[in-house]
Amino acid sequence: MLELKVDFSKDGIESATVSGQFDKAVSFLKSNGYGIVSLPINTHLRIVAGIKTPVTKKGNYLSHGFAYAKDAYPLFLRESPLVADPNLAELAVNANNQGMYFITDNDLYKRSLAIANDEKGIEPFKRRVLVLPSKEPFKLSGTDNPEIFEGIFGEHGREYLEFLEMDSLTFYPVKTDEINSERTLLTQMWFGKRHGPSRSNLCGNDIKLNRLGSVRGIKKVST
Repeated sequence: MLELKVDFSKDGIESATVSGQFDKAVSFLKSNGYGIVSLPINTHLRIVAGIKTPVTKKGNYLSHGFAYAKDAYPLFLRESPLVADPNLAELAVNANNQGMYFITDNDLYKRSLAIANDEKGIEPFKRRVLVLPSKEPFKLSGTDNPEIFEGIFGEHGREYLEFLEMDSLTFYPVKTDEINSERTLLTQMWFGKRHGPSRSNLCGNDIKLNRLGSVRGIKKVST
């Protein structure tokens, strides 16, 4: 049975996690009035809550996603199709349950890439889609891929690195040998916990939507 675990409540903002299959956890949070949290908001929550709190010590899924296609650079999708479309989310869970990445409409990558090209002149944080700079793991900071760092983390990126006492974070994409189709491969962003091997890193290679991973939601409440 799914359960809401509220672990942040301050200044009219409440955040909670639900652990379960991704599609069911997202639907449960939405049915209880929560939106799925973004990376800039999640980093801010961690900073405000503190280094030793559950908000910071545990990893969770966010509202963002990634699109991949053969022989192409990964795309960061600010609004994940797996959050927006419960049917797609269920299909992704089923694929992960079979140990496979979720592959969908071949036009999705092309449409998303067109959006990224159209929005090149816009501030990185306001773009709906970002073309990532490498097919291999890469670092993110104010000096390492700064445009992508700003585009994904927004105004809290530098402050978050100071909070962690780290110089940079690492993004992990799907390995290129896993991307062998002209159709679009979709994944969901996982935000690593503070301690351990993940060290707050960003995972675009997650294939465990069928497991009991946590999804974080946020909503305004009366004070």
